Amino acid sequence: MSNHHLNTNINIEPNDCLQLAAVYELLSCLWLEELNAERLEALGSSELRQAIESLGGSVPAEANAEMVETLAIDYCQLFIGPKDQLAPIQSVYKSGQFQSPTAASCNRFYEMVSGYELKSTFPDHLGVQLGFMSFVLNQAAHSESREAYLEIGTQFYDKHLGWTADYLNAVEEKATTDFYRGLAIITRVFLKEDFHETK
Repeated sequence: MSNHHLNTNINIEPNDCLQLAAVYELLSCLWLEELNAERLEALGSSELRQAIESLGGSVPAEANAEMVETLAIDYCQLFIGPKDQLAPIQSVYKSGQFQSPTAASCNRFYEMVSGYELKSTFPDHLGVQLGFMSFVLNQAAHSESREAYLEIGTQFYDKHLGWTADYLNAVEEKATTDFYRGLAIITRVFLKEDFHETK
């Protein structure tokens, strides 16, 4: 993983943007959807497994039906409910309400970046937020106006990813599988490492 921080004062090289974007994209997928057998098997491939384990995460050794079910149960209890769930949605976690000003603020960012398509009913879902960061970094890597994209990314991060620290601690405590405990840890480590110098 790159040691560069997404800081507009330093010019992140396109290659670093792409590396960061790839991690954001992976995390985004893991937060947005529960794992099916196919995805679980893909995570077991050496490169992804290595990346996840190097960040402190854990990938189940076997992608069998039993493991898929165990992970699905943990995913549901953690994020869906019926009770005491920790919805990975900024407005819900912070204020208990959907579609608050937080969601509207996310939408304003999404509208700023041409070509970005919101594919979720929850603009402030953690998986969507991470996916947006991936999109912005990919644009920065391929664009003449890299700094403008990095500036949007930095502002979005400051406004919309600060809530994750408490949330990820709560998920880590409540998770019953090493995988979802690990997902909370690697998301926290990654966000902290890549951004703690943006101020």
